[in-house]
Amino acid sequence: MELEKEEVPVKIFIRDIWKLQQYDVDPNYFRFYDKYIRKVDIMGIVTEVRKNGDHHIYRVDDGTGTVICSFNHSNTRHLNELHEIEQLQESIAEMNFGNASAEGAAMEFLLEEAFNANQISFRPLEQGDCVHLQGFVKNFHDKREVTAYRLHKVPSSAHEVDRVFELSFLYSNCYAKDVPES
Repeated sequence: MELEKEEVPVKIFIRDIWKLQQYDVDPNYFRFYDKYIRKVDIMGIVTEVRKNGDHHIYRVDDGTGTVICSFNHSNTRHLNELHEIEQLQESIAEMNFGNASAEGAAMEFLLEEAFNANQISFRPLEQGDCVHLQGFVKNFHDKREVTAYRLHKVPSSAHEVDRVFELSFLYSNCYAKDVPES
């Protein structure tokens, strides 16, 4: 029976990244329950920060384990996104929602908060920051790591608590039930 290859990032505990078995036919994929995955979605605390050329290397701990994650903060794709965000901010400032009504002022505040949250991924993180990232699982020098393509600082510890409940639900109601009967 051929297992399905999953292209969407799978929300996962870090301990399970270490348990993944590499697919013999395609080393870019790893077995997770009844699927082959290559992208993961994790959240945890940055416990170590190093810089290696253009990349920042982060050790991330979610309470179940740690994994090394690399991210290029000066990637041209990210710089283009930053430029687009800045242009959008300027357009919104020209609209001047604040003078329109209380709802307009609230909208301006929410948009500003969203922009600030997005820009965090362009700045290196610090030890102790809570981070949400998506990336590719890889074996590098016989060690498992995640090469992140999306990374941002989590603004509130409430998100961490929500994530634990979400993962508990996924593991008990979705992932384990997908396993075919032997």
